[in-house]
Amino acid sequence: MAEDKDWKESEVVQIGVDRDTVYNYDDSERNYRYDIAAKLRWQIDPVADFTFDIHGSYYDHIWKKFTRSNAWIDTSETDDDIVGSSFQYNRMFTNNHILTFGGDIFTQGLNSNQLASGSERVRNEDLYMQYEWRPVSKLVFLPGLRWEHHETYGHYFNPSLNAMWDACRFFNLRGSISKGFRAPSIKELYFEFDHSAAGYIVYGGGEELDPETSINYSLTAEINYSQEAVHRLTYFRSDLKNLIEFTEGDFSDPTYWRGIYYYGNIVKAKTEGIEWETQIKALNKLDLSFSYTYLSAKNLTEKIDLINRPDHTFKFNTGYVISPIDTRLSLWGFWHDRKLWISQAETSERSSDAYAPSRWNLNAGLSRELFDKIELFVKVNNILDEKNANFGYWPERSYTVSINYNFSRSN
Repeated sequence: MAEDKDWKESEVVQIGVDRDTVYNYDDSERNYRYDIAAKLRWQIDPVADFTFDIHGSYYDHIWKKFTRSNAWIDTSETDDDIVGSSFQYNRMFTNNHILTFGGDIFTQGLNSNQLASGSERVRNEDLYMQYEWRPVSKLVFLPGLRWEHHETYGHYFNPSLNAMWDACRFFNLRGSISKGFRAPSIKELYFEFDHSAAGYIVYGGGEELDPETSINYSLTAEINYSQEAVHRLTYFRSDLKNLIEFTEGDFSDPTYWRGIYYYGNIVKAKTEGIEWETQIKALNKLDLSFSYTYLSAKNLTEKIDLINRPDHTFKFNTGYVISPIDTRLSLWGFWHDRKLWISQAETSERSSDAYAPSRWNLNAGLSRELFDKIELFVKVNNILDEKNANFGYWPERSYTVSINYNFSRSN
């Protein structure tokens, strides 16, 4: 994958009480990504199989920022790689008993001018086992256990239990409870993202940043009308310890007037909500899916809301096949309401009126098979051209044309 982007940007900076200054910039960005993977599957006998795969990726990124007089003011250069392998073994003892176990190991490296050391590398591995047991035809239990090891944070055991009840042909219930573990990424640990030209800096949490653990619950009711429609209603909850969170710091530094940010831990937090999902195949050529999510996210240590998490989110995806020209038209996007942007803990009144506004994001695409194994894609992102540089990265409207060649697909 190769991507070259050039764009212009401007920002308004308040100078004093009644004076604003406009700064204009030229940006140039180059991204290159290379992926390789190989997979082996061995059917040991009719009731057992073994799979093994190895994969790697390399990503190279450079971004430069200039004034309109072509004076350099900022640069970001990073390259990172991920190399890993995994295996999985499955055995069916009877139709009611299936054993699965496997493991993964991978290493990730990052080189960047925004790392204090210039280069960092981490490695972690895991082993897992699950056992599917069907005591009666309509009831399935799936207990499991995962062992995870991180070279910095040590060993963690994470059990889980899943169950499903097929009440009748078109209705089922699913439930799960599990323990989770997430180690900080290299960027969350070590990055120093210094954008003094844009007025902010982001610091990694370093050795003081702890891994995140959680207890997760979910319960889903599903109605399924054969292949024509599926409706799901899910309740979910996560009780989190040492939640890894992007946190605002000092806004008084004149060099970083947009703020000094860092990654830190929230000792105790909770996220909870409900989600409705619907998938409909209205016609042979038309399919539609959409979802609505209500989320409550709380910092229980400070007894305040978590930032950057909207209460209400709506997503949709629809596709239609235009038969006369053998082309698929797709339309997808999302809407979310306003979300807290500055933590209530950063204000003396422990309340905040700093909210990122609600946002629509609409996208459209066309795809058509030109020849055997060759497909043409045309895509428009952010059709409404909604952008707001004050609240994170809202990319402007963009257009993409690509041609894909599938080496593996046969006639």
